[in-house]
Amino acid sequence: MNKRPHCLLLILFAVLSTSLLANDCCRTECSVKTSCDCENTSRSYLAIRPMFQSSSPEKVSGFRSDRLHAKEDGWHGTEEVALFGSKTTNDLELARYFFPFCKTNLIAADYDNRSGDPILPITPKVPDLFTYHFNVITNNTFNNLAGFRSEISIRPEQSVIGAGFQWRKSLGMNDDQTRGFFTSISFPIQRVSNNLNFKEDVINDGGGVVVVEGLNPVANMTEAFQQEAWDYGKIKIGSQSKTGVADIEFKVGYEWIQEEPFHLESYLGMVIPTGNKPNSKVIFEPVVGNGRHWGITLGNSLGIEIWRSQTADRSLRMEYAGHTQYLFRNTQCRSLDLVCKPWSRYMNMYRNQDEAITASTLSDSLRTLFATPGINILTMPIKVRPGFSHNMTTAGVFQSNGWRVEGGYNLYCRQSECIQLACPWQQGPAIKASIIEATGGETNPVRDITGNARLDVIKPNTTIGAFPRLSLGDYKYNMITEDDLDLVSASSPSILTHTVYAAGGYTFDCDYPTFFTVGGSYEFNQNNNAAPERWALWGKLGLSF
Repeated sequence: MNKRPHCLLLILFAVLSTSLLANDCCRTECSVKTSCDCENTSRSYLAIRPMFQSSSPEKVSGFRSDRLHAKEDGWHGTEEVALFGSKTTNDLELARYFFPFCKTNLIAADYDNRSGDPILPITPKVPDLFTYHFNVITNNTFNNLAGFRSEISIRPEQSVIGAGFQWRKSLGMNDDQTRGFFTSISFPIQRVSNNLNFKEDVINDGGGVVVVEGLNPVANMTEAFQQEAWDYGKIKIGSQSKTGVADIEFKVGYEWIQEEPFHLESYLGMVIPTGNKPNSKVIFEPVVGNGRHWGITLGNSLGIEIWRSQTADRSLRMEYAGHTQYLFRNTQCRSLDLVCKPWSRYMNMYRNQDEAITASTLSDSLRTLFATPGINILTMPIKVRPGFSHNMTTAGVFQSNGWRVEGGYNLYCRQSECIQLACPWQQGPAIKASIIEATGGETNPVRDITGNARLDVIKPNTTIGAFPRLSLGDYKYNMITEDDLDLVSASSPSILTHTVYAAGGYTFDCDYPTFFTVGGSYEFNQNNNAAPERWALWGKLGLSF
C-alpha cells in the first residue's frame, strides 16, 4: 500500500495549521485586496441575521409541506426540534468594519517630545490614535522623553448555539381538494457569543501612568477601553454572551395545491420581538434576534417532482421557499461619529461652555486633563428602521425509500438601516483643543482622533492677520451642530450573501411518522465586509400527527 499521499496530506495540514497559528500570534496589518474589503469602516454597530429564520436552510431542510400530511387519517399537523450551531470566519473584514481607516491594526501613541518641539512628533508618521483622547497619560507626556506607544488589533468572531422549535397545523382541511388553511409558529432559543479578540502590544509604556490627584488617567489602551468614565463604546476582553428567544414567527397560510407531483402554498405572518435591543455599552455586543423590532412577513413555497423511478420508490424533486419581511422602527442607543472624522466619538470634548469655563479655572495639570469623553456625548437615542429583507432557498431533494438527501442554495439580502435622531440635537458640546493649547477652555473643531499636529495646533496666520477662533470667548463658533453628526456611522449597511448547503435524513414509517435530518452550510459574500461569513451545522428531529 502506497502511504506517500497520506504523508503529503499530513504535511500539508501541519503547514497550514502552523501558518494560521503564526498569523494569529503576529497579528500583522493585512493589506486590502479589493475596495470591497473596506466598503464599510468605523461603524459602531453590526446587525447579524439570526439563525433558524423562515426559508433559511437549517429551517426548511427536511421540513416542508409534505410533513403536514404524512400521517394518514391524522390531524394534519407536524412539529420539529432542531439543534444548531455556527461560527463566523471573516475576522479581518469585520475588523476593518469596526476599526477606522479600513485597518485591522492601529498604532496608538502620544507625542514624542525628544525632538525638542512638543508640537511635532519625532516620527514623521502620524499615529492612528492619539492616546490623549483615550485618557492614556504617562509620566513622559510632560517631559522631554519618548511618549507612550502601542499597537492594538481586533479579530471579531461570533459563535451561536441554540435550539429551534416549529409547529404547524392545518385549519379546516378540505380532504376532497387536499387544500386548505394552515397556521404555524416557530422560534429559536439562541446563545450568541461575540468576541472582538482584542490585543495590545505595548511598544513604549511612556514611563508609566501619571498620578494626578482628582483624575484617573490609565496606563494603556487596554485599560482605556474599560475605564469607568466611559458609559458606552467599551471593549470587553474575552467573549460576551446573550441567551434568549430570538423572536417568534407566527403565520397563517393557504395550500393552493397539495397533490402529486406538485405543491404550492403562501402565507402572511408577523414577527413578535422577544430578543434584546442593542445598548452600545460595548462594541460588537451580542444581540439575540432582530433588535426587538416588530415586523410583518409574507412568503410562499412550491415544489415539483421532476423524476420518479418506475420500479423503485425513488424520486427527485425541486423545492423553492421564499420569505420577505419588513421590520418596523424602534428606538435604540447608538454611537455616532462626526462627519469625515472616523472614531471621533472617542475624542475629548466639553459638554457645554460651562464645562469649558470650569476647565479654565483649574490648575495646570487638572486643566490639561479635564474633559468629557466624547463617547458619552455622541451616544444617544436613535430611531432605527431596518426595513425590508428577503430570504430564499432553492434545493434539489432525492428520496429513496425512507432516505432523503438534498442540496441547495440560499440567497439573503437586506436593505441598509434607516436611522434618525430620536430627539433634536442640543447644541453645546465642542471638541476640546490640543493638550498643548488647552490653557483656558479652548476648543478646536478641525482636529481628529489621530493627533495630527497640523490639525491639533492652529497657529495665528500672521500674513493675513486672521487668528483662529479657539479661545473660550469664541466657544459658540466651535460647537458641534446636528449637521456635523454622521448618522451612517451608527447604521448597519445593506448586505447580500450566498449560502450553499447539504442535508440528509430518514423517515420512519410508524403510527406517527418520525423523521430526522442533519446538515451543514457555508454562508459567504463577495462584495461587502459587513456581511459575516460563517459555517453552520444542525440536526433535527420531528414527527407528524
